[in-house]
Amino acid sequence: MQTEPSVPVDGDLTAMEGNDERVVELPCSSDSDCFISVKDSPTRLAACETYKQHTTASAGRIKELGDLDRLEDGRDNDADDDRIRLQAAAEVDDAPSSLTEAFREVFQTSLAEKNTDESCTTRLEEQLNYWEHIAYISCFALFGTVVRIYTARFFGLDCEYKNTAMAVNDFLSPLTEHICITASGKTASTGGALFTDLPANMIGCFLAGLLTPSVDGHNLAWFRADHPLQRRKAFHAALRIGFCGSLTTFSSWNTQMVVMMDGTATVLGAQVPAAIFGYLLGIMCPLASYFFGRHVYDWWLLIHPQRDTVNESVEHGQLMLCATSDSDVESAATTSDARFTTSRQRWSTTMHAIGNKCYNYFTRFMAAMALTVTPFVVAALLVGAFAFAGHVENMPFYRKMWLSALLAPFGAVLRWWLVQFNDSKGYWKSLEFLPWGTLTANVLGCFVSILAEALNAKYFSMDASMHSSILSVIVLALEAGFSGSLSTVSTLISELATLKTVGRSYIYGTATVVMSLVIGLVVYCPMTHNM
Repeated sequence: MQTEPSVPVDGDLTAMEGNDERVVELPCSSDSDCFISVKDSPTRLAACETYKQHTTASAGRIKELGDLDRLEDGRDNDADDDRIRLQAAAEVDDAPSSLTEAFREVFQTSLAEKNTDESCTTRLEEQLNYWEHIAYISCFALFGTVVRIYTARFFGLDCEYKNTAMAVNDFLSPLTEHICITASGKTASTGGALFTDLPANMIGCFLAGLLTPSVDGHNLAWFRADHPLQRRKAFHAALRIGFCGSLTTFSSWNTQMVVMMDGTATVLGAQVPAAIFGYLLGIMCPLASYFFGRHVYDWWLLIHPQRDTVNESVEHGQLMLCATSDSDVESAATTSDARFTTSRQRWSTTMHAIGNKCYNYFTRFMAAMALTVTPFVVAALLVGAFAFAGHVENMPFYRKMWLSALLAPFGAVLRWWLVQFNDSKGYWKSLEFLPWGTLTANVLGCFVSILAEALNAKYFSMDASMHSSILSVIVLALEAGFSGSLSTVSTLISELATLKTVGRSYIYGTATVVMSLVIGLVVYCPMTHNM
C-alpha cells in the first residue's frame, strides 16, 4: 500500500463494503492502484464522497471540453489532454484541486476521529480508575480506623479506664482490662511516653514495609508475580494508603503529647520529659517496624522463590503438571509425549493440565469477585453493628465507633489527594525534597485533632453525663475518625526511610514534629487555661 500517491490523474472512486470497514480505491499515476482502508463512519465516508463528486464532475467537464475542442479543430489532438484536464479541474468549485489533497483529506479525517475516540476512551478509563481508588481507599480506611481504636483498647485503655464512667463493658473487656501496657497520660497511670496509639503505629508501619515492593511489579510478596492482584493498583492503594495510613495516626499521638506537656487536663500535671520521650519512641519504634517489614518481604521471596508458570514434579514415576494458559497445556502434552508411550497416559496428562487450567481460572475469578464485593459488604455490616450497639444497646463507645467509621473515609481520601502534591515545586529550591502533601496532611490533621480535644476538655470532660451527649460523640469521632485518618505515620516513616540523604530525613522528621507541636500548644493552651 502506498502511503501517498504521486501526481494525480483522472479516475473514479469505488467503495467496497466489508465486515467492519470500507476499502476505498483511489487511482494513481503508477501502474498499481492505491487503496485506503477507513472505518465506515459518516465523516470519513463524507470525505470520500466529496472526492468522488469532484472526480465525477471533472470527468464530465473533461468530456465536454474535449468534444468542444474536437468540434472546433475537427481533429482529435491528444496533446491537448493536459490542458483540458487542468481547465476542467479549475472550473469545478468547492472540490480538492488534486488527488493528493483528497487522499490527505480522507486520512486526516480518519486520524482526527481515531485520536478523538482514543482520547474519549482514555478519559473514561481515568475516571473509572479515579473512582475505583476512592471507593477502595474509603472502604479500607474504615477498616484501619476500627482496628486502630480496638488496638488502643486492647493494649491499655480498657485497663486504664476500668471501673470509671469511660469504661466499655462489652465482649472484649474481660480480656483487655488486664493488659496495661500503654497509657493516655490523663489519669493517674504513669507511662504516658508509651502513648495509646503506639502499638497501632508499629503494626501499621510493619505492614507498610511488607507492602513496599523491592521487586518491580511484585507488590504482594505472598502471591506469585503473575497473580491478578499484582496488577490491581487500586487494591494496592487501598492497603497502603487506606488501611495502613488509617491504622497509623500522627494526630492522636501529637495530641496526647501536647496534653501531657500542658498538664491542665491531666491528673499528674505537666509531663514534659515523658512527652519528649514519647516523640522519640513515636519515631524510632515505627521506623524499626517498617524496616522489619521490608526484611520480611525480602526473606519471603528468598524462602519462596518465584515459581515458573508450569510446575513440574515427578513422584513415583508419575508426571504432575499445573497449567495456567493454553501454552502450558501444549507444553504439558509435549512433555508427556517424551516420557510416556501409551496414548492413555498422554491423554490423562493433557486432561489433568486442562483441568488445572480451568480450576485456576475459576479460583481467580472467585477471588476477584470476593475482592470486589466482600470489603464493602463487611464495611456496611460493621457500621450497622456499631450503630445497633450504640443506639439500641445504649453504649456511648459504639456511638463514637460508627460515626468515626463514617468520617474516616473523608480523611483518608483527602490525604490521598494531598499526597499527589508531594512532587510539586515550591518557592524554596533548597526544600523541594520535602513531601509537602504528606506534611500538609499531618499538620492539618493535628490541628483538627487538638481543636477537638480542647473542645472536649473544656465543655464535656467536667460533666460525666455529657460524655454520652451527641455533641461529645461528634467531637470524639471527629478526632478519632477524620483527623486520625487524615494524618498518618506509615507514609511519614516510609518517606523518612526513602529520602536520598540522612540529613533530609532529619529535616523532614523534625519539621513535622515541631510544626505539629507548636500548632497544638497554640490551639490547646489558651482554650484549656480559661476553663
